[in-house]
Amino acid sequence: MNENEISYIIRRLIFNVCNKLGPALLESVYHRILVYELKELERQSISIDCPICENKKKLKLLILLSLS
Repeated sequence: MNENEISYIIRRLIFNVCNKLGPALLESVYHRILVYELKELERQSISIDCPICENKKKLKLLILLSLS
């Protein structure tokens, strides 16, 4: 999963939370629900392929996202 895909997932979650809850709530309410949704998503294992250059050699690393 690359940065664009992760950004899309996060933006989609934000959009869904805002649509479900509607306008005029405190930011802390949206924040708590978004954190909950991200933790639920974490159970599906989000991982990122992260290429890193070291001494002119390209290394591939796998980074797992954790919200806990």
